Amino acid sequence: MFEFLLTLTTSLSSLSATNSVVQPNVIAVAQPNLDAAAEYQNALVLHQAEQWPEAVAAYQRVIDLDPSYDAAYINLSLIFIAVDDLDSAKPLLQQVLELPDREEFPASIHAIAHYNLGIIQFRQGALVEALAETEQALAIAPNFEQAQTFLAQLQAQNSAPTQTP
Repeated sequence: MFEFLLTLTTSLSSLSATNSVVQPNVIAVAQPNLDAAAEYQNALVLHQAEQWPEAVAAYQRVIDLDPSYDAAYINLSLIFIAVDDLDSAKPLLQQVLELPDREEFPASIHAIAHYNLGIIQFRQGALVEALAETEQALAIAPNFEQAQTFLAQLQAQNSAPTQTP
């Protein structure tokens, strides 16, 4: 049985220009708990329809049914990022890092979590921390193209001269 995992894609220009960053990629993943898997499918439908409160509740039910269901943590964090509740997204991604890593496309689950934490750090104005999280994502998955692009954008912004008033 295959489900779908949404990952966050973004660029610095879209972050700073619109502050709206959720553009999901769909990734096939296998998950063991059939009750959790059925609820996850429901959560995905709600998520893709941008029915945020219902999707949040559905992802939380998935986590209650199967606390190891890493895709639910990732996607729940993406909703919180989409509604600019970054403080709620962070612990979900940190929980993913406590679970066993597994290979996935475009990157492992831990690499995706670090990448999304980097986006959160950037949106919170913590450029150095954003760089560190993105570098951790690439240490795990060197070919993670979204993280490579994001890192280049972060590095360019970090090296840009600052203007004094």
